[in-house]
Amino acid sequence: MLSRRHLRIKALQLLYAFIQSNNDNLVTGEKDLLKSLNKIYELFIYQFSLLIEITEFAYKRSEENKQKYFPTEEDLHPNTRFINNRIIKMISNNRDYQRYYDVYKINWAEEEEMIRKLYKGIIASEEYKAYMDAKIATLNADKEILIKIIKKHLSRSELLQSFYEEKNIHWSDDFHTANLLLIKAIKGLKEGFGENVKNYLHCLKTICR
Repeated sequence: MLSRRHLRIKALQLLYAFIQSNNDNLVTGEKDLLKSLNKIYELFIYQFSLLIEITEFAYKRSEENKQKYFPTEEDLHPNTRFINNRIIKMISNNRDYQRYYDVYKINWAEEEEMIRKLYKGIIASEEYKAYMDAKIATLNADKEILIKIIKKHLSRSELLQSFYEEKNIHWSDDFHTANLLLIKAIKGLKEGFGENVKNYLHCLKTICR
């Protein structure tokens, strides 16, 4: 959920712009506010898709390692816990998410170098190693590793922030809020969230409008 503070800031920013433009059409001002809030949701979907993209990159790397001339035992039988993260599977298979992904025309194909750097930083971290080495795989652990990745890697990536700023000048202000929304969404996911579930992502969309 968007905080009241962020909503107030957005409203004040748009009110200032509204006054400066000498526009007396309140309907236009309201539409601008809704458009601004919807852009936060778009950024939220981008961030979720990036998490999915990173796990897909991990899968590709594991498949490439199997094709080495002299693959190790680890190359042939990799630990797939991160690749098979249940939260990632839930969202990536969800039709509601897929619809928004298509609407926003998200494509990370040209950002492989940035994704590679993010991935290398993630797999070198202590939290990732602890997650991969844990004896028991739980849904809560799947949530926690994604939340740590958001807090310690995505939110601190200057490359990622520059990427978003180039796409939308206002996203530099919305970046922190989108990450908070993403963390809340991950915490709220439960077993049984399948491909046909609509209410959850629709609820988040409504919150941002």
